[in-house]
Amino acid sequence: MVDEHGVAVCCARMDGALRTCHDAVKHTIARSAVDAGFRVEVEVYGVFTRALREADRRRMDAYSVREKQGLVPDLQLDDSHYELKGIRVDSSRTNYNGGVRSTGFSTGVAKKELSIANLMVEKAAKLDRDTFGVAVGQGPWQRRLEEIGGIKPLAFGQFGEMGPGLEALLASMAKRGADEMADRYLIENREAAVGVQMFHMRQRWGAAVWRAQTQVLLGRLKYALPGWEEAESRRAADTATEASWRSHASGSGDGGGLGGDSSWGAGYGGDVGRVDRQ
Repeated sequence: MVDEHGVAVCCARMDGALRTCHDAVKHTIARSAVDAGFRVEVEVYGVFTRALREADRRRMDAYSVREKQGLVPDLQLDDSHYELKGIRVDSSRTNYNGGVRSTGFSTGVAKKELSIANLMVEKAAKLDRDTFGVAVGQGPWQRRLEEIGGIKPLAFGQFGEMGPGLEALLASMAKRGADEMADRYLIENREAAVGVQMFHMRQRWGAAVWRAQTQVLLGRLKYALPGWEEAESRRAADTATEASWRSHASGSGDGGGLGGDSSWGAGYGGDVGRVDRQ
């Protein structure tokens, strides 16, 4: 169902677009942090595993690379680690006035940040329980989480709302980059420079959210077009046929009669298999 503001289309969990939206905002924040003079790392792998003892690492050999990492914070700015989440609104429970929510702009993102903080602790406890059998007390993951000072939560809303943690980070970046802003715009008062820096970054982050949400909406408009379901059924059938041909080719040992090349499907980009069969 497509509502007046396209909220239902934007909020649907499908096609990986929401992850793309999240990453666009994450990288915008990272660029602002670099400009402000922070040491920045995006997707901080190894922050937990490098602190494990060798015996603990050997116990995890059976786990996948991603599982071995445990928790992977979205950002590291200097020595602080952050996890970023976006929230979408429920169009059936939201009132609008010219496209702006009429009630409680910051309530949802503030609650989301609280849930992120709790989620990080719960994940660490689950990892200790699943990988090291620690049911009571702190295991390696929880100890490491405590050592790094926890993972700070950041949340943004569909219309550019920012949670308290994101607001605090914005203020911190503005203060760090105030001197450069004062030099650029010839501002004598440092407090005024902080205000200008906050204004520019708030605009940049808000625009990143709106741009990402717009891309999600535009990319999904096709689902509302006439004949989409029939076209999708044809695509699904074609994909199944393609998978059957690829399975036959790889399992025959001699390329399935395709010139003896058993790797004919390697690097398939969408149409190669179809051309070969014509």
